[in-house]
Amino acid sequence: MAGGFEEFFEAATGGAPDAGQAANAVLPWLFRRLVDAPESTPRRLIYVLPANSLPEQVLARIRGWLDRLGRREEVGTYLLAGAVRDGGWLRHPERTAILVGTHDLLLSRALMRGFADSRRIAPVAYALLHNDAQWVFDGSDRYGPGLPTSIRLQEMRDELGTFAPTASLWMPAAQASIIGRPLPAGDIGDLAQAVVSAHVVGTETVVVLGSLARARALHGALREAAPERDTLLIHPYFRAADRRERLALLGEPDRDRIVVGTQALEVGIDLAPHTLLTELGLEDSGGTPGRMWEQSDLLALFDTAVDPPDLDVAGWICEPADRTALIAWRSWESGEPSEEEPDPGRDELCPVPLDELRRVLDGRAWLRDRLDGLWRRATAEDLEPGVQMLLDARYGGYLADQGWAPDSDVPVPTTPPGPELRMFACVEWVSLDQHLAETEEEARTLIDALPYLTEAQQDAVTLAARYHDLGKCHEVFQELLRAGGGDPPDVLLAKSKAPFSTGRSRRPGFRHELVSALMLAHGDHWHGDGVDHRLVTYLAAAHHGQVRISIRAEAESETEADEATAVPGVLGVLGVPGVLGVLDGDRTPPVTLSSGETFPAQLLDTADFRAETGGSWTAQARALRDREDLGPFRLAYLEALVRIADWRSSGRHDGPVEVG
Repeated sequence: MAGGFEEFFEAATGGAPDAGQAANAVLPWLFRRLVDAPESTPRRLIYVLPANSLPEQVLARIRGWLDRLGRREEVGTYLLAGAVRDGGWLRHPERTAILVGTHDLLLSRALMRGFADSRRIAPVAYALLHNDAQWVFDGSDRYGPGLPTSIRLQEMRDELGTFAPTASLWMPAAQASIIGRPLPAGDIGDLAQAVVSAHVVGTETVVVLGSLARARALHGALREAAPERDTLLIHPYFRAADRRERLALLGEPDRDRIVVGTQALEVGIDLAPHTLLTELGLEDSGGTPGRMWEQSDLLALFDTAVDPPDLDVAGWICEPADRTALIAWRSWESGEPSEEEPDPGRDELCPVPLDELRRVLDGRAWLRDRLDGLWRRATAEDLEPGVQMLLDARYGGYLADQGWAPDSDVPVPTTPPGPELRMFACVEWVSLDQHLAETEEEARTLIDALPYLTEAQQDAVTLAARYHDLGKCHEVFQELLRAGGGDPPDVLLAKSKAPFSTGRSRRPGFRHELVSALMLAHGDHWHGDGVDHRLVTYLAAAHHGQVRISIRAEAESETEADEATAVPGVLGVLGVPGVLGVLDGDRTPPVTLSSGETFPAQLLDTADFRAETGGSWTAQARALRDREDLGPFRLAYLEALVRIADWRSSGRHDGPVEVG
């Protein structure tokens, strides 16, 4: 596009005289990234809104700007809010992308404890949020303890180092374009009468209250006081379809309506009502954590295998009232979900305040057990931010026009999970040698697009990609790949062909990447003096997010797709020492790669990974994390590149398969 920023801005906004606060933050970055200085501008823009806000409108506005500019295909746009957690951005760190989300989800990921996210995926999100990223914190005065945490994270990035520039911009909530009239807090009946008196017939009135409970109560009181008046309740605690419908109704021209909402309406939403009423007593939620965290806390959180008992991540991010779970309603003839009950779909899920959810836990809520993967009744101990649960629809708890309604006993109409997603899986037998070669190719492609790694770091990533799955040569994994039948070729395999990929390991908790690490750590024939062999070994071990700093007391069972449920980690079988299903005395076969390299047969010894033997693995991994040329952010990024290269090489052989 010819011309300067003014022309760019006008083209994006369609010449709107007041494009809003988001435009003033997003469009300058977009101009630099696409036009003026792409090489020095971070690839990712992370646009953050307060927890329990409604960021869909911001994302829609950004997509509209990109459409007007004709650049929609160049920039990925993703929503991370409530039940929507689009992870497509994780596979493409080299692309320009905009993430829009709430501060609870994004800051928890920046601490490697993403609310409701898998610990296995956590290092990838952590890496891409801390490297090559521009953060924009909109409505930052509404973040509670998240505001000082966001500042501290930027300080840590500046101190510990990142790949490519990573910066932060904080913006308090924009003042409404129409000055809101103060609405004295008081009895809900009196408030309703005040709102009815202030409303101008034939126009739209918006009322912003300080809590969900008061918004619900005022909405009900208005329907009683003025039943002829169209009243609309808007807050974040609706199922997706109902929330979209309400957002679409906002701002309809010449509509005679009273809209009641929470502070979520004040950030990221286009409002142009005739009358805006804001309850007095609404205060900024800026605050500080109970104990301000230090660099040592950040480093401790890098280890996803453990949760340090004195680190309250949720307390560093949002106030208790802002913490939510994700709920879907289901009905069962037996009164409880069966083992085959599917996980809830995106449109089923409703964000629900954790404090209010506590009241309905008496046998009505179910969640998947982390250890065996089966549905069980939820308890108060399960209530942590982002947890997903099913509620028995017979007992109520949701109304289409009110959203989450814990006092309602009206049975909830269930929302179908949606059309069956097309299942994709590996559709051919893939040899181990082919998979390793293709993963190295993908790693080199990534590195070519990301020029800020040193030569030594590039070598470490490509070698780790070449060797990451060596451990699949182990007989336990080879048996797993052949357990489903079919006619596999007589070579060492990395992937089995669907539908023959349903086998499970005969050793619960078996992890092939631990075998890869042992093969690399206990042999020096594969590297010369110039190779950072400890870094290569770590990156190979860490490529599934489970063998990183220390070893968890429980691990995920090995399946070909690495999506099995968690089971207790095997520390030994029949008295034989071992860890994660790998036993001392196990023997790997010789492996010859098309590169000409040969890994001879090897007896495995897991002592370095076992705490009871004083194993050295954790100390070596921490030394990498703390190394001046790496640090936690850059080390996680190198991990992510190997992980993404593995995903991409596996994806070369994926295709649609029959379900069931």
